[in-house]
Amino acid sequence: MERNFLRSAAVILSLGGATAASLRCFFE
Repeated sequence: MERNFLRSAAVILSLGGATAASLRCFFE
């Protein structure tokens, strides 16, 4: 179960990073 949690956490973090990058480009 820990591996599954870590994998989903990594996916959420990568999605958040992509969203932040696109928002940064959008506002600049």
